[in-house]
Amino acid sequence: MTSLLPASRPLLGPLRPLESARTRLRELPDGRFEATIAHAPLAGVTPPMIEWFLRNMSHPMELRGQTLKGYLWWHPHDHIDFNVTRRAPDGTVGAGARFHIQEAFARDPRYLVDEVLDVPRLDPGGITLEQRRLGQQVFRLAHTFTPIAGGTRYDSSMVIGSDAWWFKGVVNLLRKRRFPVDKQQVWLRHNVEETGYFERFLPELYDRYGGRSLGG
Repeated sequence: MTSLLPASRPLLGPLRPLESARTRLRELPDGRFEATIAHAPLAGVTPPMIEWFLRNMSHPMELRGQTLKGYLWWHPHDHIDFNVTRRAPDGTVGAGARFHIQEAFARDPRYLVDEVLDVPRLDPGGITLEQRRLGQQVFRLAHTFTPIAGGTRYDSSMVIGSDAWWFKGVVNLLRKRRFPVDKQQVWLRHNVEETGYFERFLPELYDRYGGRSLGG
């Protein structure tokens, strides 16, 4: 597992502390798990910048003399690799695409994530990632981007589990095993760090590439 972790990238500025955001973890009445994060505002970052990055982060991007896949710029320690395994029906990286995400929260192999997720939404207002089993949604992570004076308000909501009566017992039990309390806490910190890090690199990258598509 450790060999999967690429070298850390040089810090472009401090990572945000968990305390900079308002967070909540709770178990829903139907047994599903919900985590929400209200991030501190992103200064100098606009929703179109974030949308552009998410559509192009599988491509190399040069910044300050170093070229890395965009996804690796997004978190200097935890991100491992990212690929688009299916494009949207219109041929773009947008709603209908499928992402393969690899990361390790807190740069710890115990918290390795290696998942393929569908993208039902990707636009200037946000992105949603989801995973389904037997036709039922078992994972949903939604990030919403709201323009504010001088930047963006960024909110995150994750729900794990199923509310289908015939399926939820097994799924929700697996969720408790695969996403225990210690992993919940490192996920919160990771999400706050990567979201806040947009301020450190994204305006510069966006200006450099002029908001143009980097792929076919």
